[in-house]
Amino acid sequence: MKEHKHRTGTSTSVSKGMLCGVGVAVTMVLAGSVLLAWLLASEVINWEISGYGIMGILSIAAFLGGIVACAMIKRKRIQMSVLFGVLFWGVLLGITMLLFGGNYEGVMVTGCLIMASSISAGLTSGEYGKGKRRKKIRTAHC
Repeated sequence: MKEHKHRTGTSTSVSKGMLCGVGVAVTMVLAGSVLLAWLLASEVINWEISGYGIMGILSIAAFLGGIVACAMIKRKRIQMSVLFGVLFWGVLLGITMLLFGGNYEGVMVTGCLIMASSISAGLTSGEYGKGKRRKKIRTAHC
């Protein structure tokens, strides 16, 4: 069977969308980490609450990266947001392995936080409810 789908040509490939989404997320994590380090060095915030700042940075970065990835790909948003979450988590695990010698502390909490944020980005980035309505078929009654 031949598919008759209307292609608009505005979506990008999955690999390009994922690369841009992960790039945005990693950039947000780096910028947020620099800001958090500056706040800790200038003693604006206490060292005890830095964990909440890190969780906030990760959740915002995963949410914004998921929105970028889903907005660029424009199809199968939930599946693409899950794929983005797995890729972003893998990138963070790779960075942890390289920089911290494999000290995987709090990996599952980070993974759950990233997956929840990226799936919520996939849920909110779509155009759900704006699709075409089904046309009523009117039949003649004899």
